[in-house]
Amino acid sequence: MQYNEVEKFILGKLEKELPSNMYYHNVHHTIDVCKAAERLGESEKVSEEELLLLKTTALFHDAGFIFQYYDNEHLGMKLACDRLPSFGYSGVQIMTVSKLILATSLPYNPKNLLEKIICDADLDYLGREDFYSVSYTLRREWAEYGKAKTLLQWYEEQLTFMKKQKYFTESSIKMREPRKQQYITEMKEMLGKRKKKKILAEENGSPFPADEKVSTLKSLSIFNGTTDEVLAGIASLMKTLVVKSGQVIIQKGEIGNCMYIIQDGRVKVHDDDFTLAELSEGNFFGEVSLLDTEPRSASVTAIADTILFLLEQEDFYKILQKHRDVAQGIMRILIGRFRKQNATIINDLKEKEKKLLSLVDQRTHELQEANHVVEKAFHQIEEKNEKLEAAYKDIRDSINYARRIQQAILPNINDVYKALTQSFVYYKPKDIVSGDFYFFSEKNKKIMLGVADCTGHGVPGAFMSMIGHDMLNQIIMERGITAPSDVLNHLEAGIRGALKQDAEDSETKDGMDIALCSVDMQGAEDNSIELQYSGAFRNLYLLRKDGTEVEEVRADKNSIGGLILGEPKKFSNHQIYLNKGDSFYLFSDGYCDQFGGPGGKKFMSRQFQKLLFSMRHLSMKSQEEMLDKTFREWRGDLEQVDDILVIGVRV
Repeated sequence: MQYNEVEKFILGKLEKELPSNMYYHNVHHTIDVCKAAERLGESEKVSEEELLLLKTTALFHDAGFIFQYYDNEHLGMKLACDRLPSFGYSGVQIMTVSKLILATSLPYNPKNLLEKIICDADLDYLGREDFYSVSYTLRREWAEYGKAKTLLQWYEEQLTFMKKQKYFTESSIKMREPRKQQYITEMKEMLGKRKKKKILAEENGSPFPADEKVSTLKSLSIFNGTTDEVLAGIASLMKTLVVKSGQVIIQKGEIGNCMYIIQDGRVKVHDDDFTLAELSEGNFFGEVSLLDTEPRSASVTAIADTILFLLEQEDFYKILQKHRDVAQGIMRILIGRFRKQNATIINDLKEKEKKLLSLVDQRTHELQEANHVVEKAFHQIEEKNEKLEAAYKDIRDSINYARRIQQAILPNINDVYKALTQSFVYYKPKDIVSGDFYFFSEKNKKIMLGVADCTGHGVPGAFMSMIGHDMLNQIIMERGITAPSDVLNHLEAGIRGALKQDAEDSETKDGMDIALCSVDMQGAEDNSIELQYSGAFRNLYLLRKDGTEVEEVRADKNSIGGLILGEPKKFSNHQIYLNKGDSFYLFSDGYCDQFGGPGGKKFMSRQFQKLLFSMRHLSMKSQEEMLDKTFREWRGDLEQVDDILVIGVRV
C-alpha cells in the first residue's frame, strides 16, 4: 500500500475541488480525522496494516462532498474503489476501506473495532477543547446549504445530538467522554436556566434594543459624527455572534469580510502563541476588512464568554452607497488609524534600530577579542595537525611496508594460473593489508590450494594471516603432509601453540576459518581428477559441467584456533572425483556478507550460489570480471564491510 502517495493525491484533490464555503467538511477536517484515527488505532493496538486502512478511510470518508452535499458517502467510497488499485491496494483492502467509509453515515452503528475507531475519530472534536470553535464552523456551513439556525436553535440541536451520540472505543470513552459531558452540562444551563438573555441573541431580530446597539456604535471612534438615523440603519444590519471562552473568532490567514464589535466579554489578538493585544467591551477589531478582503494578519480568540456585533463588508458598502458623507468620515478615521499605527511601527523600528546598532558595536568588539583567541587556538591546532600528519605518515608508511611484506609471502599469482590454466583469484582487501590470504603449492602435479579468513581485517588480520601462511608452508612444504584434514589438524595445534591458547591464563581467541583442498592432476588425461577437501567453517562449492545446480560440500563447524567447545577438534576429509569441465570454488565470507542492493541487505550465500550458476558458461577470466561488476553494483555507495577472496578453478 502506497499510503503516502494516496494522502498526497486525495488532499490535493480536496484542496482544489471542494467548494470554498465548506467551513467544516474541508481539508482541515480530513487531516483532523486522520490524526484521530491514527491515535485511536495505536491506542487500541490494531495491526500496522489495519492502521493504514483506517487512515486511508479517513482520507476518503468526506471526499463525496466534492460531488454533492447530502448523502455522499457512497460517492467517497466509489472514488476510493476507482483510485486505490493504482496505489497497490488489494481487493480485500479496498473492500475493508469501503465498509469503513459507509460506517461513517449517521446514525452510527459500528459492527467491529475498526468501524468503532473511525466513527469515534469522525466526531473526536465533541470531547475536545476546540469544540465550540469547530461547532461554529459547522453552523456557518449549514447556513450556506439551506439549514440556517438561530443560536438558540443551534444549541438545542447540538444538545440533542450530543446526548444521543456516544463514543464506542475504550480510548475515546476515557479521553473524550468526560469533556463531552461537561459541554452537555454547559448547554443545559445555557438553554434551561437562561441566566443571560444575551446568550440567546439571534443573528436576525436580536432581542438587544435598537437604542442599545446605537449607543454602542456611538461609543466607537470610527463612527464619530455619524447621525442617529445612519447609526440606526447600521444597527439594523449588524448580526450577533456569541462565542465561548477559548473559541477562535478569526484564524490568521483567513479571508476577511467583516468587522467585530465587542458588546460583552474579552478577546486576545495573537500570532500563534504570541499575544499582540487584549480587547474588552467597547473595542472593535477587523475593521480593515471593511475596505478589502486580504487574509487576516493575526488570529483572535475569546478569553471569556463573549458577545460580538458583526458588520459585514457587503452591508457596509450599502451604507457607503446611501450616505457618501458618512463614508468620507469613516474613511478619514480609518486612514487616520492606519497612519497612527504606521507612525507607531516606524518609531518602534527606529528604537529597535538604535538598540541593534548598539548591540552590533558591542558584538563587533566581542568578535574582535574572540578572533584573537581563535587565531591563537588556530596556530596551536596547526602545530598539532603537523605533528598528527607526521605521525599519520609514519603509520601509513608502516602499513604500506606491511602490505609489501604480505604480498611477498603470498604465492605468485602467475604460478597459480600456470598450474591451473582455467582459474581466477578475486582478491579485494578492505584495507591496505588483509586478514584473508590464499595458499598455493605444486609438487608432482599435486596442487594444494586454500582460502583462509583470519580473525579481523586490516593490521590485526594481516598479522594472523602471516602466521597462518608460514605454518601451512611448514606443514605442507617442509613436513610433506598433503591430506587436507591432516593439514588442518596440524594447523590447529600450531596456531594454539603459537598463540599459547591452551594456557590457563590465555585471553586470546584469535584464529581463522579455512577451506583447503588438494587436486591430483595426474588423472586429468583419463578424465578423472581426484579432489580432496577439508574445511573449517568455509564450505566448498562444486559445479559439474552438465549440472543443474551448485553443489555444496560442507565444512566442519570449527575454526582453527580460538575456543574449544566440547570434544577436541578433528577435521574431516572429503574425497571427490572431477571430470573435465567441472568447476569448484573456495571463498571467504566477505562477498556474501556485503551490504547493499535496494534494501541495504546482505548479499547472502544463496544469492552467491545463483550468481556462480548463472555464469557457469563464461570463461574463468570473465567470471572474475562478473564477480567484480556484481559486487560494485550491489555495494553502491555503501562501505565495503570485510576482506573479499574468491578462487574459482575449472579442471
